[in-house]
Parts: sequence; C-alpha cells; structure tokens
Amino acid sequence: MHLSYVPSDVIRNKTLQKFPQLAPVLESEAVFGYDIEANPMLLYFFIVVVVFIFLGIPFIQIGSILTILYRLKQMKSIFSQRTYKLHLNLLLALSVQIFLPQFMILIPDVILVFGAWKKWSNTNIIAETNLMLCTFHSVFDNFAMMLIIAPYRKALSRILKKSIFGKYEIHITIHKKEATVADINTHSVQNSNSTYSNSHRRQTASSVHY
Repeated sequence: MHLSYVPSDVIRNKTLQKFPQLAPVLESEAVFGYDIEANPMLLYFFIVVVVFIFLGIPFIQIGSILTILYRLKQMKSIFSQRTYKLHLNLLLALSVQIFLPQFMILIPDVILVFGAWKKWSNTNIIAETNLMLCTFHSVFDNFAMMLIIAPYRKALSRILKKSIFGKYEIHITIHKKEATVADINTHSVQNSNSTYSNSHRRQTASSVHY
C-alpha cells in the first residue's frame, strides 16, 4: 500500500486538469488512485520484478537443469541404458514444464503492464491474448508430458490408433473368423469324402473276394 500511496488531493487535481467536467463529482466523493509522477516507488518495484523475471528466474532454471544433468552423467554407469534414457526424457519434460509458465504467463503479463504504462494502443487485445495463453498453459503442460515421456507417448499412440483404425481391425478379425469356418467346413467335407471312398473300396474288395 505504501509503495503506491498518492495523496487524494494530487489525484483530484490531476484528474480535474484532464477532465474538468468531473469537478462536481470529485468534490463530494472520495478519490484514490496512483500517479507515477507523484510516487515512482511502484515503478522501481516493477523494474526489479522485470529484472528478476528475465534474469533471475532463467538463471535459476538453467542452473538447476544443468546440475541435474551433471549428476545424471556422473551416475550413468549405475543405470542401464534404458533407465538413463528415461531419466533424460523426464528431465526434458520437466525443463519444458519449467519454461512454459515463463513464456505463457510471466512475460506476457510484463508486456501488458509495460504497454499500459506506455499507453500503447489496443492493449485490450494484448490482455485478451494473455488470458488465452494463461488458459492454455495447463493444456500445453500436460501435452508436453505425454509427448516427451515414452510410456505416455506409446499409450497415446495406441489410443489414437484404436480410435481411428478400430473399425478396420474389426473387419479384418471377422474376415479371419469366416475364413477359419470355411476351412473347417472344407476339411469336414474332405474327411467325409475320404471315409466314403475307403468304405466303397472295402465293399468292392469284399465282392471280388466272394
């Protein structure tokens, strides 16, 4: 509160300079607001936050990723090749999840505040875009995990294949079953013909012997 405190008289006078028609309203109503010329402390705080977002947070993120990668390389001889690859995939997925909030939430919000401060035109479009990015963050977060982690990616691939090509698999299975039944019927007919031929031969041999 103290960072953004501006006396009400200053706000009233500056408002009346731009909008003198509001004098009857401002005389009877309480006035509060912020003016950067009267109290620049909030601007300094914003600059510190921007520096921390663009320099401090990436330094911590990249340092953490490199430290984990270094530890994995040290322990590579303990893991099997498949386990080591799974750890690398997990590290890649976590790295993407770490950087997504910065590019989809923090940086767009900083741009929005900076644009409002500099009185850019169409800041409402920037605000709506930021809202959409914040909304889609969780979607991209989970989607990145499913694509990078091998078991999740394979499971997703199987689900998509079944949903897209499921009908064709059913037709192939039915066709195989019909072919199997036909083969059984053919085999039964052949066996009956063979039995009839053998019995006919026995009767003929008996007649000749008689």
